[in-house]
Amino acid sequence: MISKWMFKVNVIGKVGTNSSNGEWRQNLESELSKVSPSLTYGRKLSVDAMFWINPNRVNGNKLDCDNLAKPVLDAIKKVGITHDDSLVYDLHVSKHISFADEHLELTVSEWA
Repeated sequence: MISKWMFKVNVIGKVGTNSSNGEWRQNLESELSKVSPSLTYGRKLSVDAMFWINPNRVNGNKLDCDNLAKPVLDAIKKVGITHDDSLVYDLHVSKHISFADEHLELTVSEWA
């Protein structure tokens, strides 16, 4: 069961994976570092990541859902939102076509 969301983050920029885009990871970590770790630390989490990607890139460039999820989980751990990504009990990742700026809409809730 998922309880009320704890925080939402919108990260604008060319979406990437751990292997493809250092700038994307920096933007992601920068936005997540604005979240107080006291909200989430040590709690079981549910993560919903909606990626909005240019139609010319959405099916290529290794932008598979599993590759997109990895930098999000790594950043959540790196900035101290959780001490271990094994506390993510529920993970939803989706890709959508965007004719505007690429971005990530990330919602983190407590998994109860």
